[in-house]
Amino acid sequence: MFPRGVQYGTSVSSFEKRHSKPIVDFEEGAFPPEEARLRCQLAALYRLVDLFNWSQGVFNHMTVRLPGDLMEILINPFGLLYHEQTASTLVKVDLDGNILHPGSTILGINQAGYTLHSAIHGARSDLLCVIHLHTPAVAAISATKCGLLPLCQESMIVGPVAYHDYQARFFYSTKICYSVDAKDSQFKGILVDLKERESLVEDMGSYNVMILRNHGFVVGGRSIEEAFHLTYHLILACETQVST
Repeated sequence: MFPRGVQYGTSVSSFEKRHSKPIVDFEEGAFPPEEARLRCQLAALYRLVDLFNWSQGVFNHMTVRLPGDLMEILINPFGLLYHEQTASTLVKVDLDGNILHPGSTILGINQAGYTLHSAIHGARSDLLCVIHLHTPAVAAISATKCGLLPLCQESMIVGPVAYHDYQARFFYSTKICYSVDAKDSQFKGILVDLKERESLVEDMGSYNVMILRNHGFVVGGRSIEEAFHLTYHLILACETQVST
């Protein structure tokens, strides 16, 4: 299970430069033990996704839910590349979007990422980690009527997949903000509407993998490792289907 070469995502000139910052960059006792562990694991996940060339600049998001009854999640600050994420940069927020700990930057969070992840974490207490990406192969499959087909072993590993017609209100060019009417397209861009959380949760149901039509995917796992495992095989399954 090793990256297939640099074909996608934002990369720097060398592996050493991309991964020169230490993941564990806080002093002992700076965070509660379990939060400290999850911060390190989530930051490592960002590095791993970058290593596999699944990253897309500063966009997309991966989160973990902290233990306890307060429903707090860790999310990346909006503005850092994946290879720049460390344990201390991660932002702690609640499900209402309140920043409980800004991390070691002043960047804040991306509203679209918060909307999507808070919806899933709020409805699925069984999921510790949620990954949202849009790699080329998965985006291509998300635009087909048939969706993911059982063509290979990897699709069998992924198992049943849910689908969601993305309903965000706008998409952006370099200068103009366009509004797309529902009659014109199911895909309307970046998710910022809190009302869409209900339809997201309803469509995902009890599934751990959901393809967002004309966009990408969301994967949830009971652990960070399980979420990565499903993500890896979903991407391979879509790559196989696209090349078939």
